[in-house]
Amino acid sequence: MSENAESGSKIIRENELNRRLMIQEHRVLAIFRNLFRYGFKCAECDRELKTAAWQAFFWGFIMKGPTLILIACLPVLTVYAMFEQNRMIATQNELIASQTGFFEGQNQIARAQLRGDVQPELDELIEKLAVIKDSKQTSDITDSFAYKKLKVLSHRLEPYIYYRKGNVPLWRSLSLERGIMVQSLLAAGIPLDVGLDLKYADFHKAILNDCNLSGLILNGCHFQRAQMCRSMLNSSNLAKANLCGVNFSDAYLVGTNIERALVIGTRFKDASIASLKGWNDRETVWVYSNIFGVNDAPEAFEDYVLSKGAVSIPDHDWEEIVVTHFNSLEEVKNLSGSLREKYGFSRNFNGVMKILIAKEELRSAVIFSHPQKSLGRD
Repeated sequence: MSENAESGSKIIRENELNRRLMIQEHRVLAIFRNLFRYGFKCAECDRELKTAAWQAFFWGFIMKGPTLILIACLPVLTVYAMFEQNRMIATQNELIASQTGFFEGQNQIARAQLRGDVQPELDELIEKLAVIKDSKQTSDITDSFAYKKLKVLSHRLEPYIYYRKGNVPLWRSLSLERGIMVQSLLAAGIPLDVGLDLKYADFHKAILNDCNLSGLILNGCHFQRAQMCRSMLNSSNLAKANLCGVNFSDAYLVGTNIERALVIGTRFKDASIASLKGWNDRETVWVYSNIFGVNDAPEAFEDYVLSKGAVSIPDHDWEEIVVTHFNSLEEVKNLSGSLREKYGFSRNFNGVMKILIAKEELRSAVIFSHPQKSLGRD
């Protein structure tokens, strides 16, 4: 009996010695060996030995100086890794943008080739229509096969960004070919049909006096500094159009929609604007347009547009105010912030940029907007 007690006491002392030695272990390999042997695999081992193996791992490995330094450096390393990741993503984005630009360039070349193929066919169709009109082969020229084919071709003349004189890119996509097509049809005396796709056509500085553009869909068209005296635009849709510097003297805009249009430095002398639509839309920009002498204006029209920056004064005084007010582009840039606050532009509406671009030509637009002047395109 005493032998068993002595043997049990000896085992206890050995386990206690092993436990203390295990806790004091400082060799990394021995720490992991004990952790693997007693901490994980040995199901029958004494609980104190398991605890000792884990204590040795904690104090002998985790709490050692190099390990603590490594742990302390982890946030710095994480921040650095995130910085490098962002840099690599930025580089990747640049490559994607470059690749996108390359593909867009190829797309533009393909579209230019397409327009080059369409233009001779377009000219031929207009010549055919002129012959049909002169020979009076049909009562309604818009029902002819040639005109129907012209409608199909007008859809292929898609808007694109191109450069004007002085290598200045347009601030939005336009279709120069659609503008030329319309002017060619008007010059030949061929009526315009609503089936023609004229959206985003470029009529920059175009001479459109005495033209009938009634009932047409002219969304987003660029009429900047165009001459449109005595023209008919009844029930036409000019939503999102650029009407900066346009001369609408004696024009008819009955039931015309100008919602979200850019109406800057535009002349409405003796124009008829009964049932005008979109004039009170918050994204329709009225700045320094002259409504003096306008006829049949909708109720509250004058008060509203004057509160948004339009004027109603004789032409001579209006020109003097505009020329003196916008002497340089720098003054225009300084003014843009106050204009934004004064006229309450929507945050989603890029009105300030449009105003800056439009007003760069505003002073010359005043000179060019006289009815007796006759201007060609650049």
